[in-house]
Amino acid sequence: MNSIAVDATSATWAANQKTKDCVTCGKQFATQSGKKVYCSRACLSKHHDDKRTEARRAASGINALHTCAICSAEYARKSTIHKYCTPKCKDIAGDMKRVEARRIARGIPDVATCVSCEKTYRPWATNQTTCGDSKCKDAVTVAKRMKPCLGCGVEGVYAGRTQNPGYCRECKPVARRSAVAIAISNNDYPAIHAALKERSKVDPETGCWVWQRSKTQGGYGCVGGVEMQPDGSLTTKQYMAHRLSLEVKMGRPLGAHQAHHTCANRACCNPAHLQPVTSAENVGEMRARKSYERRIAELEAALAEYNPRHPLIAA
Repeated sequence: MNSIAVDATSATWAANQKTKDCVTCGKQFATQSGKKVYCSRACLSKHHDDKRTEARRAASGINALHTCAICSAEYARKSTIHKYCTPKCKDIAGDMKRVEARRIARGIPDVATCVSCEKTYRPWATNQTTCGDSKCKDAVTVAKRMKPCLGCGVEGVYAGRTQNPGYCRECKPVARRSAVAIAISNNDYPAIHAALKERSKVDPETGCWVWQRSKTQGGYGCVGGVEMQPDGSLTTKQYMAHRLSLEVKMGRPLGAHQAHHTCANRACCNPAHLQPVTSAENVGEMRARKSYERRIAELEAALAEYNPRHPLIAA
């Protein structure tokens, strides 16, 4: 073939060729055939494989949108075993399966009734009795702590009280009152007299009733009691044992007067050794007594210098 014929053939081919886009890969290619739509045999094979895959997907129902079992979102499945839209939902489903296995192993029921609001709920433990609401939890906690008062029997939350465990506010002071406190609240002077003597030790030499219970820093005997307030409530109060003893002797309250010890023994609560005096009289007597004591000490010192073995000093 001469060059003129080759050039004519090339010009004819160039005039008849068309440019198309491959339906598989999208690449442009030149062709004279009106039916060719693939740039290569590889794209043709891939197209047939895709058609067969699509047919299988349509037959198995994969192409249809599915709803995720965890988040309820719609998604396109990649296979028949693809049940969750994302790996996160898949992990959540795995955790739920493990939790359910533990529930079955421990015997946790699927549905229970709240003991407080009577609503049904899904418990997470065998000992769960409420639906999880804070109000229901508080109600059950209060119900568990409700106990009858040891004094009056009325139910309430008394066991956790710091000052009055087990008692209500009205019963606790009364329940813990001693015999002296009860006698004081009832103004029972004979009972006060007997209780004071029982708590004292009689000195056979002086006849003093030496108080054997609590004492103040000054050495005076004291006893706890209660006092009725105008509103009907009871408050604790500390009473001096020697003042109570003198009130028993007088049969009435001392009021503004003071109880003076004629025996000079502060711990004594013998009514015979007590007398009512004013504050000035009490202070004057104590000063005079201290003056006498100092004078006696000076005389004993002088006598000891004169005669150390004198029987008065030895006594």
